[in-house]
Amino acid sequence: MRLLLSCAVSTITFDDPSIYSFVRPTDISGQVKEGFIWQSAYLIVPFSGAGNPNACTLGNQPTTNGYANAVVSQPQALAFFVGTTGYPQGYVCASPSSKAFIPQTVAATAAWKDGMTLSLTGHGATGNAISSHTTTINYGAPTIVDLTTLGQIYAMSFNATGGTPACRDYSPGTEMSFDNFVAISKSNTSAHGCSWMFSGHPCDYNVA
Repeated sequence: MRLLLSCAVSTITFDDPSIYSFVRPTDISGQVKEGFIWQSAYLIVPFSGAGNPNACTLGNQPTTNGYANAVVSQPQALAFFVGTTGYPQGYVCASPSSKAFIPQTVAATAAWKDGMTLSLTGHGATGNAISSHTTTINYGAPTIVDLTTLGQIYAMSFNATGGTPACRDYSPGTEMSFDNFVAISKSNTSAHGCSWMFSGHPCDYNVA
């Protein structure tokens, strides 16, 4: 039996200077931030112009890449190296591990490609996949992804595949960014929480 005690809607912009560093890039993998913990996650404060790490140089394309395009609320977004070597998936869990959440929306942007497939999976308290959603994201502007089809979950995993290069920098991969993550957090009791199948990942934790 699961007892629902309370719920609250949170919009996480990754911009609060009392919580997040603005030194670029900052690895926040495994850290609890605003009631959530992320894996394969780096804060990015983008800037544009040729000759810098956020430049995009492919034909007539503007001199910004998807990291700069990803920012909905200034000054930064959260970058993920999903689909690349050593980072097959990204994860987000609620904290504490016994707390479920209902994801609502997120602004997602591909770093280097157009037409990239973003696949998201919702996981139950024991790690079983209970829901999924697939959408397409692009380089030029954020896509507001509707996450409500995932329902009430204890963790969300995600990866990215495919797409057509829009930049030539860094031999474009499937890196991507999130900004303005909206979720309903619920206070629950669960026999398992988030200590489940992702052993060795930040989702395998038990923190307050």
